[in-house]
Amino acid sequence: MRYFLLLFLPFLAYSQEVKWEKSLSEAFQKAGKQDKILFVEFYSPGCPYCQRIAPFFKEKSVADLYNTAFVNYQLNVETEEGRQFAEHAGLDVYGIPYFLFFRADSTLVHAREVSAELNSVLQPGRMVIEKTYTGENYARRFEAGERSENFLTHYALFCRVKKDTLTNKKVIHALWETYPEEKKNSLTSWIILKKALMDADNGFAAYWLENVTQATAYEKASAHGDVKYAFSRLLYGTLFGREATAFDATRWKTLREKFSPVLGEKETLGLTWEKEVLAHLREGHATEALSVGRQAAKYFEKDAASLTYLAGVVEQNCREKTCSEAVTAWRESARRLQEKEIKK
Repeated sequence: MRYFLLLFLPFLAYSQEVKWEKSLSEAFQKAGKQDKILFVEFYSPGCPYCQRIAPFFKEKSVADLYNTAFVNYQLNVETEEGRQFAEHAGLDVYGIPYFLFFRADSTLVHAREVSAELNSVLQPGRMVIEKTYTGENYARRFEAGERSENFLTHYALFCRVKKDTLTNKKVIHALWETYPEEKKNSLTSWIILKKALMDADNGFAAYWLENVTQATAYEKASAHGDVKYAFSRLLYGTLFGREATAFDATRWKTLREKFSPVLGEKETLGLTWEKEVLAHLREGHATEALSVGRQAAKYFEKDAASLTYLAGVVEQNCREKTCSEAVTAWRESARRLQEKEIKK
């Protein structure tokens, strides 16, 4: 009898671990056949935070929850499978470990960043089971008028993972409108900017662009990143957002002036010059467009490809003599740089 128990113990221990499927395709198929939600952990074997999460998958409470309610799969984001799935599904998973839940048809149901705490690992699964913070219920609750800070923050994060910029913008605006004045300078407010925002067209971005010193202090204390990365991501999101084509030249100039103290004038202008130049030309302001173009050209003085591109943008969109003269000068500067490179 004692010998039998010793043999049985390994199987008992195994049954108390989360059971992972062998492939993503098999996991989706199984979820469909069993009419279950698929839980996918986005992770990397070398990620220290992922390594801290791993032992919790051997906890009985975790195993019971996930093995009973879900089909489970671990997706290594460093593999081709991981990259292709995120791209195909249209996901912006901005950190690991990250818990994502899908229906068998690949519809995202829930997304949640987790930490190495038992409750943090259990909570996403419970939320899906309870249907309190799931894709089908977010819109319904929002339209019904729910405006709690916790709900709006979760909804905004979900929209960012889904790359739903329009809904994210609407939710973030609602969150800022109801956000307590005394919390605007808080770490929580800064984390919302870092993790939930998709562009700079909102109150959180405007506030923190004016309070960079405090944001820098938070980043130094956490040692997780830097303010430049957080703000450059927002500027990129604004540049390529759906509403960017409707921005006038004044709007682009204001953005450039707001972001330059944080990112640096060269980096900011390198990102915004084309949008600002084209906006000026659409409005018939060739002089102003060339002024921005010449500022950019100063930073491109050693970059033949960028000078050539600048010349092409202006040439294609402006027929005035002053534009032609600037284009000729930029192309000549690019040619000289190329000749020097060849002689090397």
